[in-house]
Amino acid sequence: MKPLHLIFAFLVIRISAVDSENCLTYKGTRGTCVNIKQCPFLLHLLRNRKSFSITSLAIEQLTKSNCGFEKLDPKVCCSSDLDDNDDSPLQKLPTPTDLISNNMIGLSKETSCRTGGGDEGRCINVNECPSLYAILRQESSVTGTGLQVLKRSLCGFEKMTPKVCCSDISLPLESITLSSGPDHLTPSHSTREECVTPRGTEGSCVNIKRCQSLFRLLKQSYRLSYEVSQRLNEAHCGFEKMDPKVCCENEEASPSSTSSPPVVDRPIDQQEIPSPPDVTNHPNLGLLEHDVCGPIPEAKIIGGAKTTVFEFPWMALIAYDSGSVLPEFRCGGSLITKKHVLTAAHCVTALPANLRLVGVRLGEHDLSKERDCETDVNGLDINCAQDYQDFSAVGVAVHPDYSRVQQNDDIALILLDEEADFSAANVRPICLPVVPTMTLHSKMIVTGWGATETGPRSEILQKVTLPIVPNDVCARLYRERNVRISYKQICAGGSNRSDSCSGDSGGPLQALGIYNRQPRNILYGVVSFGPRDCGIEGAPGVYTNVPYYMDWILNTIGTEIYD
Repeated sequence: MKPLHLIFAFLVIRISAVDSENCLTYKGTRGTCVNIKQCPFLLHLLRNRKSFSITSLAIEQLTKSNCGFEKLDPKVCCSSDLDDNDDSPLQKLPTPTDLISNNMIGLSKETSCRTGGGDEGRCINVNECPSLYAILRQESSVTGTGLQVLKRSLCGFEKMTPKVCCSDISLPLESITLSSGPDHLTPSHSTREECVTPRGTEGSCVNIKRCQSLFRLLKQSYRLSYEVSQRLNEAHCGFEKMDPKVCCENEEASPSSTSSPPVVDRPIDQQEIPSPPDVTNHPNLGLLEHDVCGPIPEAKIIGGAKTTVFEFPWMALIAYDSGSVLPEFRCGGSLITKKHVLTAAHCVTALPANLRLVGVRLGEHDLSKERDCETDVNGLDINCAQDYQDFSAVGVAVHPDYSRVQQNDDIALILLDEEADFSAANVRPICLPVVPTMTLHSKMIVTGWGATETGPRSEILQKVTLPIVPNDVCARLYRERNVRISYKQICAGGSNRSDSCSGDSGGPLQALGIYNRQPRNILYGVVSFGPRDCGIEGAPGVYTNVPYYMDWILNTIGTEIYD
């Protein structure tokens, strides 16, 4: 069942008193270590993940119950007495009926209220309250303190959406973004708010757009690292409408007198650009799946961003253990052989301390459904895919010249523990550009769930067609941001609001071409980095140029040397 795998993949591993298949449950009773799908009570806890019902107690019980993994599924210590649970962790937020029957709210149209802290507020949709909506957005599961804050703030419902007593009312979430710079900021007439910066110095709590150092950090960090995210979180001191406020050192009130030196490099249009390596006679060419790679489905949906179930069967979701009850698919990749997935180096190396690569999922399409099916005009299932395939990651090969600072040579391979089953139509490899004549197209397709370091943005696989931006143009655009673009990178997009949001980090940039005398899908790029905000005009995404790495790819898949 698909949603179960989505939740189960990454429970914190705490193996307790495991002796073969015998173990102790979280209640201290004797049990058996089984796949969580065979333990009804613990399974029930996780099926409540999308409501407010999974609490810190539930997480603690699930964590203590974990006794291993079966591929990406956790195993739990289970016994029949767990069903007789006295301290149920399913503490739900009050329903609309509960609120009315307990006189917690009246039926009048009065919208004024008091917040949990005693401040005067208004009862509004939680999506319109920045401080409380931030709890829902930033916590993978609402637990502990966050849950208590939401409970105290609840004042009603708008259909099925909770309403909360909010004192920091703003415009709806979708109406404000951080894409505009400091020059577009409306001056604030509020009094100065004093604060202490993360460095322990005196500062002012201001809109992040007024704090040059932190706003520059946010704009120029195309992939927010753990350190950068932590620095921004430590400086956070409130909201101004939907913009975060940060504790900014007072001397930054005037423009900074120092700036980073510009990147000095020879323009690409003045470089002699070499051709990609010729691998037509490479000894490992036979390891690629020439007969089945890059299939084109017979029918496609024309228009729109959603894909059909069998349209991109090489798409891979890369799985991480982050110590969370919920799953962590943070990057994408492309299946290129039965045992190798091509992805970005930044997805598999120098990961934050709380993140560990554990596996790969193939054959996925809609993360929210138990079964992926194509439907007829009446919405009836007519062609269903086989179950997705989960694998453990047993090795990683990162390009030897990869630099996280310079963001070049951003390419890597993941070795799977078993061979993928190509008898399933929803799992096939993509073709690689093995001959020099397979050149770039004027437009190419990016596919993905929008997975980045912060998780997937969409539950259904998306696609978007992007125009290729000439490298000399791209290099000039990124030179202003102190980033060097080389011929071993591809630039695409930057002309509409969806450009850099649809692909996954490490996912494919692809196009149709002739391969083995047939039209096939060919992999040309790997998603590397782009602007922090999606689809900024004139800021294309940057992709690793796969043709220039074909010799490294073929050399690597022919060896067993992996970290």
